[in-house]
Amino acid sequence: MQPPHKRSHVSDDVKKSESVPLSTKELTPERRKKLLHTVNIVEPAIEELEPEWTWEGFEYDPNEDLLGVELAGKYEDLAIDPSGSRLIIQTIYVDNFKSYKGKHQLGPLHKNLTMILGPNGSGKSNVIDALLFVFGFKSNKIRTKKLTSLIHSSDDCKYCKVEIHYQIIKDVDEEKYTVIPDSSFKISRSVHRDGSSQYKINDSVSSLKDVQDLLKRAGIDMTHNRFLILQGEVEAIALMKPTVKNTNSGEEGMLEYIEDIVGTNRFLKPIAKLAHRVRLLEMKASRHSVA
Repeated sequence: MQPPHKRSHVSDDVKKSESVPLSTKELTPERRKKLLHTVNIVEPAIEELEPEWTWEGFEYDPNEDLLGVELAGKYEDLAIDPSGSRLIIQTIYVDNFKSYKGKHQLGPLHKNLTMILGPNGSGKSNVIDALLFVFGFKSNKIRTKKLTSLIHSSDDCKYCKVEIHYQIIKDVDEEKYTVIPDSSFKISRSVHRDGSSQYKINDSVSSLKDVQDLLKRAGIDMTHNRFLILQGEVEAIALMKPTVKNTNSGEEGMLEYIEDIVGTNRFLKPIAKLAHRVRLLEMKASRHSVA
C-alpha cells in the first residue's frame, strides 16, 4: 500500500509565482500581501520620521514655509559701521582684582595698539583676565576655579571690581581721531566674598544679557568671540578634530570653527530643515510606489 500523498502547504499563487516571474509592480496590494503571508514573510514597516524632531537637534514645523525663510545677516556685515567709526577701550580700572590690591588705572590705551610688558609674575595676564571678567566669561576661562578667587588675598579685601570705559571714535589719521558725541559708556562687574556678582552699565545695575546686547550693538559679539586669543588656544586649534558628528555635545571641530568665523554656520539650520522635509516627501512617495 502506497503512503498517503502529502499535501503541499504552498498555495497555487506561490507555484505560479515560481514558474512565472512576477515583479511587485505587477501584483495588486491584496495579492502581494497574501503571497507574503503564505510564505511567512513579514513585510517591515517603513520607519516613520518624526516631523518635529530629528537627531540634528532642530525643531521642525511641518507647516513652515522653508522657501521663504529669512537668513540672519553675516556677523562681519552687522559689526562693521559703514561710516568708519569703531569702538575702542579707553581705560581699565581694577579694584582688588587678583594681584592688584586697591584701585589701579590701566590706560589710557592707544587706539590702535597697546603692549603690556613686564617680567613673569608681574600681572600682565591679569589685565586680560579683567577683560574676560567684565565680558562675563566663566571662571575656568579666567584661570581660576571660582569667581571669589579673583578677590585679592588680603583679609581686608571683601570684593573685587573691574570697570572698563569705552568710546566710539572715527580715525582722522594714524594718531588722531574724533570721538563720536555721546558715545562714551562704562561697564563694570564686581564680585563679593559671598559669591554674589553684579553688572553695571553707567552705574545702573544691569544683567549679563544687557551687557552683551550693548557690546553687540557696538560691534563686539560675545557669541563670536574670535577677537580674543587666550593662552593655549593656538595649540587647541591645531589639535582640533576635522569635524564632530554630534554638534550638540559642545565639542567643536575645525570645520565648525571655520564655519563660525566665515559665517556659513547660519545656513546649517535651514539646510537641516530642508533635508528633513525632503526625507519626509521621499518616504511618502515610496509608499505610493510599493504597489
